[in-house]
Amino acid sequence: MKSTHHIYATHEDREKLIVIGSPAKPQNNYTKADFLTPAKVGQKFNMPTKDAENFMKKLYSRRACFVLNGRIVPIIMKFGTFSLHPMGIEAFQQQLQKQRG
Repeated sequence: MKSTHHIYATHEDREKLIVIGSPAKPQNNYTKADFLTPAKVGQKFNMPTKDAENFMKKLYSRRACFVLNGRIVPIIMKFGTFSLHPMGIEAFQQQLQKQRG
């Protein structure tokens, strides 16, 4: 499988994915401590921690992405445990709405 790390977004990607920031006006106001764990995701979206973790695993395995500052970035990162990207909360919420129907 092709890695999504450092891939520039094409016009087709920008039409399909949620876009946050641009190369001209980048948004980099987050740190590694801002990434949300499954417990924090469950609390934020009013769902059990186990369900949040399972949904995060599903998104990680599907390689769900969004566009941040002109590059494709995965919504879920893995730093030992699964973590939600702080700038990808809107994309996560959209995926959650699709699942719930």
